[in-house]
Amino acid sequence: MDAVKKFVNVVVMLYLIAATLIYLDVLKVGQDTNPNFNTTFYIIGGVILLLELLVENLYIATLKREHTHKDRKVNELKALLYDQKHEMQQYKNSAASNVSPGTTPLNSSASSYDRNTIIVKPGFSSGQDSNRPSSPNSDSI
Repeated sequence: MDAVKKFVNVVVMLYLIAATLIYLDVLKVGQDTNPNFNTTFYIIGGVILLLELLVENLYIATLKREHTHKDRKVNELKALLYDQKHEMQQYKNSAASNVSPGTTPLNSSASSYDRNTIIVKPGFSSGQDSNRPSSPNSDSI
């Protein structure tokens, strides 16, 4: 696709040069029969292709600007995440250095949990679905 775009840009530039030379009467193409029509035809085509080239380049510049803006935003978010991870690691290291393994702090009233501890929320201890009404005699005979 990039090769096609480069080829089209070269063709447009050659056309614009030819249209300019025809307008300046340096190049005389088909002006024996109807000079005003051919000159006007080449000039209008040149203006249209020039506008297309300008709009395309403006669109590409806008896309590049948006891409650069999004890259900066991603880098800011990565830096923020790195800072948060670093702060969390420092907090964990300071908490681990304050409490030696196997002991709990003296003023701690909260129980400690490890990875295998299951915390059961109130209302879900029986394993029933909270959306279904529970009846004491759920046996249907």
